[in-house]
Amino acid sequence: STVKKEGSMASGDTHSVIKIDETKFMVALSDGMGSGEYAERISQTTISLLESFYRAKMPADCVLSTVNKLLSFGKEESFACVDIGVSDLVNGSANIVKLGAPLAFILSGNTIKVLENNSLPLGILEGLRPQTYEQALQENDILLFISDGISGAFPSSTDLYNALKNIPTGNPQQLTDCLLSAALSAYGNEAKDDMTALAVRLFKSA
Repeated sequence: STVKKEGSMASGDTHSVIKIDETKFMVALSDGMGSGEYAERISQTTISLLESFYRAKMPADCVLSTVNKLLSFGKEESFACVDIGVSDLVNGSANIVKLGAPLAFILSGNTIKVLENNSLPLGILEGLRPQTYEQALQENDILLFISDGISGAFPSSTDLYNALKNIPTGNPQQLTDCLLSAALSAYGNEAKDDMTALAVRLFKSA
């Protein structure tokens, strides 16, 4: 679920939901610097590079360092806050990488696991120190990524957490629609930034 900043012609938030191969699945959310067409271009480039390199089966640390260098080569500042989740479709294990992005969440039954971030965005420094999580996902678990347009609508992380507790979590689309609606309401129904909520649910194949 996504909406552009009020008055903006383009969104700096870009997402990806793809199968890397027969056993791996990637979900990613990129928030380019600022808003508008320049931010959109940075964000789309970041997502396109991530998709290509992960599909080429490059090691994750090599993917991130390469994308980081490519973003930093430009004459203008080009950085993006990124969330990446790569899940093994056989055993449910997930590798989650955060670079400058706000809180992410894993919703499992009646519990909400908060994934914090202490790293800088892609494209700022030559060296990378991503925040990573190794998580064993269970059937019906939902992985939720948000851009800072969503998180910034709430006075604190506690308020965001409490808002999530009151949203039905059975359907990922309903979850993101409701969260976006709550964030817009907190802003006074005016999108003060690009706003995106991206959720995927793990389930067993028939």
